[in-house]
Amino acid sequence: MLWSQLFLIVTLAAGMAEPQLKNIAAGEKAKVKGIIQSRDGNNLRVREEDNSLVGVNVSESTKIQLKHGMFNWGRKDMDIAVLVPGLRIEAEGEGNAEGRLIAKNVRFNPDDLRAAPPRTSADQMRYMAQCRGLI
Repeated sequence: MLWSQLFLIVTLAAGMAEPQLKNIAAGEKAKVKGIIQSRDGNNLRVREEDNSLVGVNVSESTKIQLKHGMFNWGRKDMDIAVLVPGLRIEAEGEGNAEGRLIAKNVRFNPDDLRAAPPRTSADQMRYMAQCRGLI
């Protein structure tokens, strides 16, 4: 009996550890602001300020832009490689049939890019070079 209770507790805890993604209705325009929790190819999981998780899909047609200049009005196009876990982003787009946001625009501040944890020192050097316009 003890093992079955332990199994039940572990199963419930595992279910609580992995929250469901917040759904966005198909065709609904939406804006997501939050921190990238994980990335799997072109699929991002973004945690919003209310602690909900939203699935965001990016593609080759998604504009990824670094805000710069006075009042962050300027925009500089960036590579998809800069979207790393820990980066605070703003994504705009429409929901798809799976409840995920299909991003048309993703924007972030240069300070947020510097604050995101690099995976390796080579990644860090590449991100800093992109921020400074060297790449």
